[in-house]
Amino acid sequence: MQANGWKRIAVSAAAVALMCVAYPVQAQVLVAGSAGVTKAADTHPVLAGMVGRKIGIIEVDGEFGKMQNIVPKTIADTSFRVSGNESTAELPTWYGMGSVRVVAPSGTLQPFALAGVGFARLHPQFSVPDNDLNVPLIFGESGDTTKLLFGAGAGVRLNIDKRVFVDGGYKLLRVFENYTSTQNPTADPVHVYANIFYAALGVKF
Repeated sequence: MQANGWKRIAVSAAAVALMCVAYPVQAQVLVAGSAGVTKAADTHPVLAGMVGRKIGIIEVDGEFGKMQNIVPKTIADTSFRVSGNESTAELPTWYGMGSVRVVAPSGTLQPFALAGVGFARLHPQFSVPDNDLNVPLIFGESGDTTKLLFGAGAGVRLNIDKRVFVDGGYKLLRVFENYTSTQNPTADPVHVYANIFYAALGVKF
């Protein structure tokens, strides 16, 4: 590595150290519940609960929730194409994720950014009166699967008082499940994403 590269790393490390010194480190436990919507093929509800531990500007969270339907648009379009408006392809998903959040050190409004990893339990569904049409036809497979997920997001925290806070933000989840409809086996696999817009109400201890 060149000298300039090491200098940049040293300056960044010094800046982080100064922030930690400038703002006293106080450990806090946080508990919150959130509600919002996911955007994939359509918009559907998502509910989740979170527990976290915050030390200084770093917060480590554990989150568990359910997304009502994150079926990809390509899958939804395929279901309509093969059976018309009589069909409904859905992908309800339970998920759990651990994340690291960096929160602005002070103020009533505190911007934050987060990144995390976890697992998703996907339950593909396809309901249609025609018995010749089934889940494998649309998704390329049937049955529940548990897959790795990555998440990233950002938002703002509003501190109502010393204990109560409200978060509002956006997360992008990438679930590492790829579907290939038997209706179009030569097409590229369909990736599973969920755009989440949410608000959370929480308490600090």
